[in-house]
Amino acid sequence: YFSLWLGALFVFSMMCHSSHLLIATSIVALLFLFSKIIIRKFAVPLRRLLLVSSLVVSSWILVPFTNWMYDAGWCVSRAPNIFLMGRMAECGVLNDYLTVECTQHPTSLCKYIGHLNMATATFLWDVNRSPVYDGCKSDDKLETCWVPKNEEYKPVLKAIFTNSNLRNKYFAFVFHETMKQLITFDTGDRKSTRLNSSHGYHLVCR
Repeated sequence: YFSLWLGALFVFSMMCHSSHLLIATSIVALLFLFSKIIIRKFAVPLRRLLLVSSLVVSSWILVPFTNWMYDAGWCVSRAPNIFLMGRMAECGVLNDYLTVECTQHPTSLCKYIGHLNMATATFLWDVNRSPVYDGCKSDDKLETCWVPKNEEYKPVLKAIFTNSNLRNKYFAFVFHETMKQLITFDTGDRKSTRLNSSHGYHLVCR
């Protein structure tokens, strides 16, 4: 029974945040890449590696299934471009892109040139400062802001990733933040981001 509950807790942990899915998948891929060494040197049975892999795969299935049950569609994340764009804003890549491209490829983001130096959390949840909430027509921020902006940001992100300079700057930022996170334990107090709360909006699909 302990193994059963431990497995259930593992799957639940994977489902709590999309980054957990990516991290767990990467770890499992490395385990199988070095499976011969792990099995021989550490005497880890192959069936145990397969069991962990099946739990990770189950998480990838259960997350979109849960979202589908809540009428959010079969997806791991309903607005992945919003979260990624927040990181682009924080590292300065988005502002660099807009400064060059807005004259030829204008978007709703162009009016925010020079004002995008904000943390990802601000970009995601601050209804007064973030361009995500520009033009919302009702209190339903998910349908009137996040869903359409997710589609609007898709070509912008594609253009950024096809630009080697911007892409390299972003990945350098990701590497730096990853290293910092490995040694950071005090994340500070965070305000609520529950759906329809006064501080922000938490989506069913992250």
